[in-house]
Amino acid sequence: MFPSFVVKYNKISTDLIEFISTNVGRGENIFNYIEDSGDLLECEDILIRSCQRVNKTVEHKKFAALLNAKYTETFNTTLNCIKFNDYIISNLVFKEIFMLLLTAEICSEASILKGGSLSCLNEFFKFLR
Repeated sequence: MFPSFVVKYNKISTDLIEFISTNVGRGENIFNYIEDSGDLLECEDILIRSCQRVNKTVEHKKFAALLNAKYTETFNTTLNCIKFNDYIISNLVFKEIFMLLLTAEICSEASILKGGSLSCLNEFFKFLR
């Protein structure tokens, strides 16, 4: 099977979605962050669509709020991972994924989750099927 076929028709990994959502800002080219030396991707659309799909799901299902509620229930205090103003002015394209990852990192350190990565969150919430 040709590598271009595999890349074009397979979903991208949660690790790559996590990397893109924590690094790429508005108006930036994803290929500034990802090396595609074999020119397997014709354009960034496949990557953007996958990230958008996850971002919309995270926003719609309010996963960060659910983790915050679990943390509050466990420790009787709320999470403060980022100030709202910092969130608003953040230049990241996929802010919801970024917020979920920040929340998950704190919950992971508090032993509420097994890990703070997007793949661990997918195991927990099952948003990628």
